[in-house]
Amino acid sequence: MTKTRGADIRSLLVALPLLLLWGCAPAIFALNAVGSGLSKATDYVLSNKVARTVNYDIDLMRESILIALEKMEVEVQGSVPIKNGEIITATAIDMEITVQLQKLTPSLTRLDITAVNGLVKRDKATAEEIIGQSIQVAKLLSPEENPDGALALSMAYPSPPKK
Repeated sequence: MTKTRGADIRSLLVALPLLLLWGCAPAIFALNAVGSGLSKATDYVLSNKVARTVNYDIDLMRESILIALEKMEVEVQGSVPIKNGEIITATAIDMEITVQLQKLTPSLTRLDITAVNGLVKRDKATAEEIIGQSIQVAKLLSPEENPDGALALSMAYPSPPKK
């Protein structure tokens, strides 16, 4: 009886760590997923921007961004030239928006958009919407994609009524 009891205890001592490890596997995977999400959130807060590279030249993207901001009733404050690009600043109520355009090649432009409300609140949705609207305008203005660019633009973005 003692040998059987000793074998049972040894089996339990071997099986217990395996059961504990198996039970921890889902927790480890969950913590890994949470850590990955926190990493992305931390990257956004620290970098403070949404970035996208588009296959349009910088002049077309500058014009597209300015049209999109106007149609979204975001007030452009000004722009500053930088090496291989430009920084456009704008405001929407209490939000400060910064758009950085950088020419990567003659037909490739990088956009970095920051939308900040107050000192620390970042608005990723607004930055992404500005990029999305700017790309839609660029498609309408692009001679390769739309030979009737001006007409298509006026139909897609009719002028708002004057106040």
